[in-house]
Amino acid sequence: MKYQWNYGDEVLNLPAKVREYLPKASELQIKTLLMLTSADFCEKAARPAQMIAGYLGADEKDVENAIAFWKDKGILGAPSAADKNAEAAGKRRIIAAGQEDAHFAYTTEELNAVLDEKPSLKNLIDECSQLIGKTLNTFETTKIIFMEEYYGFEESYILEIVAYCAGTGKNNMAYISKMAAGLFEEGITNSRSFAEKTKKIREIASFEAIVRRQFAIGERTLTKKEQSMIAAWDSYGYGQEGVEIAYERTVNATGKASLPYADTMIKKWHEAGLKDAEQVRQYLNSSEANGKNGSFAEQDFFSAALERSLKKKETEG
Repeated sequence: MKYQWNYGDEVLNLPAKVREYLPKASELQIKTLLMLTSADFCEKAARPAQMIAGYLGADEKDVENAIAFWKDKGILGAPSAADKNAEAAGKRRIIAAGQEDAHFAYTTEELNAVLDEKPSLKNLIDECSQLIGKTLNTFETTKIIFMEEYYGFEESYILEIVAYCAGTGKNNMAYISKMAAGLFEEGITNSRSFAEKTKKIREIASFEAIVRRQFAIGERTLTKKEQSMIAAWDSYGYGQEGVEIAYERTVNATGKASLPYADTMIKKWHEAGLKDAEQVRQYLNSSEANGKNGSFAEQDFFSAALERSLKKKETEG
């Protein structure tokens, strides 16, 4: 008798070599293999074994053993570099959409089982609780596990992230989870790259404090535009002396401490190829000397540039 396949909306594909091992495979091993051919269970799930176990009503450990059976037979292999990149991109899309909780969640019973099975993870949760200053609930604990299981962060790295956030006064899991997602998105997935990131953050914070003091900004929150300006100034390498020069010339020209005016000036220095505050002073002295001889003076240039910028904003508004 010849049978007709009714494929429906999806087709499950398997290597022909599977036939060789079917007589020796158990029922669960065959079911697991069929489940793995579905994108929902193999490609989209953060933990395929857990998802398949839930679907089949089986023990997760038994499903992991079933997967190991097919790996041992050469039916399942390690993901290629392209597959890993695609998986990472998929994770980033899920994270960007804020959907991670829908794809990764534990009941209290499941969570306790995971922690009992992996003592080091339980120790990590305890250490994170101490750093944050409270006992983590099920939802918060899942956030920590998510960093390891989904992002692939090492436990020591997770502890560094939590310690850093707690040290800056951001000792809540909502903030920590958001920061971890951002780090993963940027490709900062280990202690070394995180150390470089935090070093840069500290440098910018230190430079920002200099600008705040010099321009009498106080403690108010900087706008995104101001943050961008200050980060750019820091990258130019003029340091505190450069900020002082910019402040003095800004106040002399406008009568007030204007960040936009100073930004126009500092960008001009950068465009002129000036590398440090000493070169800035030499450039300014030269400009002033030329200005006295009838050339287009630097102050006039900046005043005109600022006026054009302000008129443009008024037109756009």
